[in-house]
Amino acid sequence: MREVEETLAHNLREVREKKGYTLKDVVKGTGYTEVSISRWETGTRIPKATVLYNLAKFYGVSVDRFFWR
Repeated sequence: MREVEETLAHNLREVREKKGYTLKDVVKGTGYTEVSISRWETGTRIPKATVLYNLAKFYGVSVDRFFWR
């Protein structure tokens, strides 16, 4: 299970960076806190399905992109 969590965390950050967004940009665009986003990207916390859906919509990708290896 840890491998899935690590992949998710890595991909959340990778997608954000490839799209050219800072944490503050994502805060403004989604309403999530910078602390929450940072925790999801480091794997400290796992986002709920609705959060993944909203992040995918914001980034313009499909949710499964967060789980690619």
